[in-house]
Amino acid sequence: MKLNVKLISITGVLFLVFLLCEAWFEFIEIQDYSRQQILEQSRSIRDFMMSTRYVYHHQFISSGLPLTDDTLGFLPAHALARISEHFDQINPTELSFNNVSADPRNIYNRADSIETNVVRYFEEHPQQKEYFEKVATGSRIFYQYATPIWTEDYCLRCHGDADSAPPTISARYTTGFNYHVGDLRGIMSVRIPVEHFNRHVRAQLLSNVPVIMAFLLSLCLLMYWLVQTTIVHRLKGLLRSVNFIREGHYDRHMPINGHDEIADLAKNFERMAQAIALRENRLKQSEQRLENAQRIARIGNWQWHAGRNELFCSDQIYTILDCSPDSVLTPRQFIRRVPSSQRQRLFEHLKNSFATQQFDEFETVITAESSELGYVRLRGEFESRHGQLLLSGTLQDITTMKRAEQEIIELNHSLEDKVAQRTEQLQRTNKELEAFSYSVSHDLRAPLRAISGFSQILQDEYSENLSPEASRYLSLVVDNSQMMGTLIDDLLRFSRLNRHELKKQMIDTEALVRQVVDELLQDCVYTFIHAPEIEIGSLERCYGDPALIKQVFINVLSNALKFTQKTSYPHICITSTHQGEIVTFNISDNGAGFDMQYAEKLFGVFQRLHHQSEFTGTGVGLAIVQRVIARHQGTIWAQAEPNKGATFSFTLERYVE
Repeated sequence: MKLNVKLISITGVLFLVFLLCEAWFEFIEIQDYSRQQILEQSRSIRDFMMSTRYVYHHQFISSGLPLTDDTLGFLPAHALARISEHFDQINPTELSFNNVSADPRNIYNRADSIETNVVRYFEEHPQQKEYFEKVATGSRIFYQYATPIWTEDYCLRCHGDADSAPPTISARYTTGFNYHVGDLRGIMSVRIPVEHFNRHVRAQLLSNVPVIMAFLLSLCLLMYWLVQTTIVHRLKGLLRSVNFIREGHYDRHMPINGHDEIADLAKNFERMAQAIALRENRLKQSEQRLENAQRIARIGNWQWHAGRNELFCSDQIYTILDCSPDSVLTPRQFIRRVPSSQRQRLFEHLKNSFATQQFDEFETVITAESSELGYVRLRGEFESRHGQLLLSGTLQDITTMKRAEQEIIELNHSLEDKVAQRTEQLQRTNKELEAFSYSVSHDLRAPLRAISGFSQILQDEYSENLSPEASRYLSLVVDNSQMMGTLIDDLLRFSRLNRHELKKQMIDTEALVRQVVDELLQDCVYTFIHAPEIEIGSLERCYGDPALIKQVFINVLSNALKFTQKTSYPHICITSTHQGEIVTFNISDNGAGFDMQYAEKLFGVFQRLHHQSEFTGTGVGLAIVQRVIARHQGTIWAQAEPNKGATFSFTLERYVE
């Protein structure tokens, strides 16, 4: 149903509801007003009746007429009864009035059952001034109005003591005597039929209905126009804009007028359109990136509806299979592209996948449209949608990858052969080099011992016959031959490291370091200004070859002692830290230190950072340390600053029970 039709229907319903409500309220108001008018009319009749009673009474008393059968009708009660009877004959409204009593002297003034109940009401409620209620007599309904008639002084002449009453009254009546002032003598009764009242209400209501209808119709039309102008027209404009947005025109401007809820709705629609446009743009970009990624990776997506045996494939799959995207690829056609030697394996894989509801990765050879064989990798997963079983996944062209793997395998075989050959050559070369080093070192010992020995003899036995210059030269020969011997020993030790078989075990590092320190201090050849202070922390246990690790600490601590001998207060500190299964040992001193720009030369054979005249040495000790740490799969490094000391750190395997 259109909004206009709904609005007209709602306006019509509202008009009827308003009309009925207004008619009902108007009816109640007219009824209350008419009832009040009846009450006022009854009071007027009552006042008229009371005035008539009073006038008749005083007129009769003042006239001095004797009370006879002919003048009896001038008494107030008799006169009102005759007036009421005559009024009933000429009044078409059936309105009636009379003064009645439960103990009347005149039968026309006798109260009926309703009026008797009213008399009783005033007797029980003397403070009440009037009575006004709706009553029923037979099938007729009336409004009964009544006021009490209280005995006054002038009433006692006829209604006081019977002996004091006029002879005509006392002789004629036996009732209506012995009243006192303030006694209830009767009531003034006015009775108006409800039909008269209802006719008046209907007439008044019918006269007001056209005005009410005109007013309500004008009000409803005004409401309709206002709703059309402020809501319907704006909603139609908003609907047109929404239809444009639904068709994809997200740049459509919403008609935003005012600051009410419809304007807020239009603003929200505009924001929603902008958000949808942004998301759609991002989605297109994402789809483009996905398409590019699939094209670069040679991968496409597919979905197999097992129940209908329908297969959906993306464009990239058609590209991989070298067939037109306009053609329809069915599951049977895809299977036919798999070589017969591979089909049984594919069938078994599909059977197991449907049985377990899990599609594992599957690689197979496939034939493209150009009859060229290639390799593809299938991945997938099952899902249930609306009670239907679907298998969705990807197909990746791995032909290039497979060919590369084959080339790598062939290259690996070739490299393995080359590595084996090179390894054999290196092993042979190393053995020859070690043999050469050992032979050279060993063969050099004999002439070196001869030079050193004979030079020492010359120095001991013939020094007196030598000139000072010759003695100095001889001393240089002796010193250099001894240094050459030390250098040969270090070189032999260095060459033997690779031949030494590692015998790893748990090493109590702290005990080992204390032993090395004791040995070094006992055999120390260095002269110190003050005795060196060596601080040994709580050291972690390590896992390695005890002999080689001991040599590491000997070499590093020897260097520390050597390079702190010129320090006023030499201090050496050995500590350790660990992280996981690796322990790091740090040996710090406050000695000569070195410039860090030459740090890469520290661990080279025969490399020295200080002159021989400053600190003696062969330059092999740290090379041995580096070789040992490397054989234990550790690393070694150093941090130093000239004249501020150095710290050597190396890592070993931590021993964990």
